[in-house]
Amino acid sequence: MASAETEMDLLGDLMMGTVDSSGPAAAGPAAAAFDPLAELFGIAPAPPATGGNSMMDMMGEDGGRVASASASAVVDPMMDLMGSLTMDPMGGGSTAALGEHAGATAAAAMGSIVAFQKDGLTVTFSCTKPDVANQPAATVVTARYINDASTAAVGFTLQAAVPKTMTLTLSPASAADVPPHGGVVTQILNVVNSQHGVKAIAMRLRLSWSWGAGGGAVTEQATVNFPPGM
Repeated sequence: MASAETEMDLLGDLMMGTVDSSGPAAAGPAAAAFDPLAELFGIAPAPPATGGNSMMDMMGEDGGRVASASASAVVDPMMDLMGSLTMDPMGGGSTAALGEHAGATAAAAMGSIVAFQKDGLTVTFSCTKPDVANQPAATVVTARYINDASTAAVGFTLQAAVPKTMTLTLSPASAADVPPHGGVVTQILNVVNSQHGVKAIAMRLRLSWSWGAGGGAVTEQATVNFPPGM
């Protein structure tokens, strides 16, 4: 698992322009007080612009990219969403890391991780590179949503955000609801990392669902760090 220093280095270069190479966790009070992912998902209002070093000014029109399970193959440019990958703005999310990369061989399988797990709902990512020889920057992530609870996860939606150096598209999920008692729904995420071999994939997730018809809405967040070579 990557160290805290490695995680900071992973995202240090994501921000372009006049921004310091350090992430928000190591920046001054203005940067530390603002969680860009929280603004993206409507959790907190955006901070006022404070000059050339503000998060708003530093990103401009060349920010991160976000995709949602509710919209197939939609990728919108926006602010850099990543900040420090070790920070979970909701406090209830999780940080997951893949095992060591097996090496740039002809083998397409790159490993599997548990990206999120809480209250009987588990999200796993299985990663493959269909054409590692000719398209090493392309990674196919098969997401599996597994519900071991006794109540269906209704209207399950996954949104995923990646740094601006990557592109992300989501295929439609196999079902809108995740059945109880071990039910599984699958979805494909396609990621192209323009800095393959330099910076690994990093992803932030927002998961939304309700427990049963008419049940209370649930929103969770998680951060996923991928290994070198992804």
